[in-house]
Amino acid sequence: LPGGGIYLWVPAPGGDAWAFTERLAREGGALVSPGDFYGPAAAGHVRIAVVQPDERLELVAQRLGV
Repeated sequence: LPGGGIYLWVPAPGGDAWAFTERLAREGGALVSPGDFYGPAAAGHVRIAVVQPDERLELVAQRLGV
């Protein structure tokens, strides 16, 4: 088993995972999945696969002003 996970489950602002997914794609250039894809318990969250090199993740953060 790996020493850690590759997914982050992030609560969507206001609980709107679809709007947050769209924002991350449009403004950050990041493709994520709305939690609704994974069942009712994941609704209101987005699943982020942290599989890119750190430089790419930092670029997304810069684009989003984080």
